Amino acid sequence: MKTNVLPILLVLFLSCQSDKTAKEQTQIQAENPVASPMAKSKPEAWIADATPSILFLGGDLSVAKGLLPEEGYVEGLKTKILEKGYQGRVINAAIAGEPLAGLLERLPLLMEQPVEVVVLEMGQMDEKRQLEPTLFEKQASALFTALLKQVPAHRILVLNTAAQPTYQALVENKCKDLTIKVIDLKAKPGKADKKHHLEQVHTIWPVLKNLLPPEM
Repeated sequence: MKTNVLPILLVLFLSCQSDKTAKEQTQIQAENPVASPMAKSKPEAWIADATPSILFLGGDLSVAKGLLPEEGYVEGLKTKILEKGYQGRVINAAIAGEPLAGLLERLPLLMEQPVEVVVLEMGQMDEKRQLEPTLFEKQASALFTALLKQVPAHRILVLNTAAQPTYQALVENKCKDLTIKVIDLKAKPGKADKKHHLEQVHTIWPVLKNLLPPEM
């Protein structure tokens, strides 16, 4: 009995074509990787709005963790800034629990807009993670280098929330070297309350108001 080889050859041909297509798709994906989650979630406001802004950066304290956003010190300062006549935007770009490494990744996106003043909370989040002091210092240097490309030193205010002397000194010395204003807040142990945030407003505002643009 003769065997019809045509169907067999057809199956083999289609199989080869399928493998070839899969390889081509893999190559295309390698050359054109899918955008990162950060790129996908890029806020349109950062692209379209060229209004100057005052930018707050930080972690748990700046997001008023455990409280309503309007109960936090950032909202209290925002009220004072706007009452003083500031015409730009006041943006709280802090993320709960974010260390300096995370902020460094986000900073290029945040600085796409014209930023006039930066208020930076730092120390506590990396201290909680027991980050090596040498690595903390390296990341802090990289962060300040990036900020100073757009914002002058006299328009940056650092809130030192570190509790351990080693981290406190690293933040203070770095700011001193760069002539950047720094306030020692020493983050409150446990859960911060509304009273604590109100106290921070009274502590920060006398310094921050002198860093604001002169046209206000």
